Amino acid sequence: MTKELRCDDVFSGCAYVSVGSDIRALMAEYMVHVRDVHRVTSPTPELRIQAMVAVRERQAHMD
Repeated sequence: MTKELRCDDVFSGCAYVSVGSDIRALMAEYMVHVRDVHRVTSPTPELRIQAMVAVRERQAHMD
């Protein structure tokens, strides 16, 4: 199952989307984004929880 984390769910207005099947890799990739783009070098436990809650199943796109 593929999961996604839309940064807009945590940082309003950010279009970044992290996608992956491994939740640990997805969160690690997202935290790199948070550090590099949002300049958050020490994410709080609350930020990590907010990001975990924002993870959802990726919907299959039918084109």
